[in-house]
Amino acid sequence: MNKISIYITTLLLIVLLTGCDEDKPSKTELPTTDYAFVLTSDYTTGSYSLIDLDSYDVFKNPAPGHVHSDAAVRVYDNLVYIINRAGRDSIQVLDPKQNHETVTEFSTGASSNPQDIAFYRDTSGRTKAYVSVYGNSKLLVVNPESGEKTDTIDLSAYSAAGMDHPHMCMMYVYGNMLFVALQRLDSSFKVSDYSSVVVIDADQDTVIKEIRLSWTENGETVNALNPYSRFKIAPDCINNSGKELIYISCPGEFGYFYKEDGGIAAIDPETLECLPGYLVSESELNTEITDFQFGPDQKLYILTSGSDFRSSLLLYDLQTESIIKTILSNDGTGGNLCSLSLHPANLLFISDRTATNPGIHVIDISGDPRHLFEGKPLNTGLPPVMIDFNISPDRNIR
Repeated sequence: MNKISIYITTLLLIVLLTGCDEDKPSKTELPTTDYAFVLTSDYTTGSYSLIDLDSYDVFKNPAPGHVHSDAAVRVYDNLVYIINRAGRDSIQVLDPKQNHETVTEFSTGASSNPQDIAFYRDTSGRTKAYVSVYGNSKLLVVNPESGEKTDTIDLSAYSAAGMDHPHMCMMYVYGNMLFVALQRLDSSFKVSDYSSVVVIDADQDTVIKEIRLSWTENGETVNALNPYSRFKIAPDCINNSGKELIYISCPGEFGYFYKEDGGIAAIDPETLECLPGYLVSESELNTEITDFQFGPDQKLYILTSGSDFRSSLLLYDLQTESIIKTILSNDGTGGNLCSLSLHPANLLFISDRTATNPGIHVIDISGDPRHLFEGKPLNTGLPPVMIDFNISPDRNIR
């Protein structure tokens, strides 16, 4: 090969290599803070999308298959914790500063089916995390940075008759206490005699008390069964005592076992007792209650699911104890309204899995509910499952 041929060949290689670099798609730079993290899934592929809280730009499914197709999410200390449920059985940690790459993933045990993660920072400044697992009896205590298991708390004694695990699910840290919801299902995954919440001393990692979600009414025991939603904190709206209470939705038998037998139950974190009576009952609404959020001016936003699996978002007045109106309703084309998340600026984010137009509805509830974006959901690519917010501490909310 002469010098001219070598020169031409070299030029061709440079052009080809340059063209390859130009054709290669550049990686999208994702927001590092002040965004809504939207877990998405079609229950075959799992991913996530981000919604910028200033521009409302949506970064759709930048990493399909990156997370499990059945998962939940919590954001803590500017890290995103993915709870990969049955089939992957792990906690996956994404770092926004590294473009949401996985920096740690640790197993929770084969067939453990983790449901939630909660964080506690003790007086020395040390942070530990608790992982509730549906498939066995031991609540995990882990180092959230490394995933190292530092302890377990045996909850087998709180299982339903004939079961060796209590179906622990949602958790909430209040002061130095960890509240763990126990569904206590039987071997056929139906509700048993009662459900409860176990309270754990987060400094000692010991059980303080089991709170039965039950009370006496007209001489009979009422059981709030199957705690399902995440815990919510709000003033006492049942007796108007001025206390702060912990609320959770208990839909009882629902889905294919549909029955209007539950409601929103309340726990007093001072006395560690379940308050008598539902804040709102399913029999009152003639539908099941799957999620809820408190708004200003004694208003309650309630997600419901009917016997036909259609879902609605209701606006409920706690003072008059009546439904004001239906804000959203899925159109019966598949999917459902599946979760609510409240941004500190009184913006309600609703996950809509309706097959024809899935996405996130954003409603300003600071006054009369006002649906942003002309009532259309923000498209998130795959249907949304759950939302959590990553908000910088110094962000000026409104």
